[in-house]
Amino acid sequence: MKKFNKKLFFTLIFCLILSKVNATEEYFNIRRYNVNIENKYLDLIDANTTLSSYLQRFTPNSEYSIDADLEGKQYVFTGSKLSIYKNGTFIDQLTNIVRGDINGDGKISSLDYVKIKNHIMEKNIISDNIYLSAADVDFDSKISSKDYVRIRNIVMGAKKITIELNSNGATLENNSISCITSGKECEIILPEIITDGIVIGWSSDPNSTTFDYKVNQKIKISQDTTLYAITKKT
Repeated sequence: MKKFNKKLFFTLIFCLILSKVNATEEYFNIRRYNVNIENKYLDLIDANTTLSSYLQRFTPNSEYSIDADLEGKQYVFTGSKLSIYKNGTFIDQLTNIVRGDINGDGKISSLDYVKIKNHIMEKNIISDNIYLSAADVDFDSKISSKDYVRIRNIVMGAKKITIELNSNGATLENNSISCITSGKECEIILPEIITDGIVIGWSSDPNSTTFDYKVNQKIKISQDTTLYAITKKT
């Protein structure tokens, strides 16, 4: 029996992951939204997002174009599709997920928290993975009372505040983070940065070489903003 080559195994796995990531990079550059290429999901879309606002997040590469079918609805909704074309020929499709939009109308309303409440109480189980993802508003990979409370708070007037994260060439797990509050501000813990250089922190100034906040620092925010990763080459 041949000896298991651990290094070769992980090299192949890395190449497979990289090829999946590069699949959408071939099509377009994207801001804020996250792509799960394995399941062909497009995530982190806000409720009440119009088609024009949605399409502005994409910059198609040469030869490629995109289109989204909202089926006559006002907003991008959970289950709607983004179609990708090369030289006018359809080649791929991604499914949109709007966290909190469980009934598929692009909004967050009492209809959504009734659906999640019935799911938790096992009165009407949500079985479709797309809508299960939409119901998981706290991103813990399960549907619980925490998700119900968050959706109810939004319906009752709580607001969502988002920080867009500009990696400046580093690697991030997500390109935005959000919190939900019924007051004027909420707390967010800034994520770590993966890089081959020295991690310094985050800045609100895109041209700065010094940081305003450290990684893993808890900060309070009151409005949508953008932060830029600050790193130093070793």
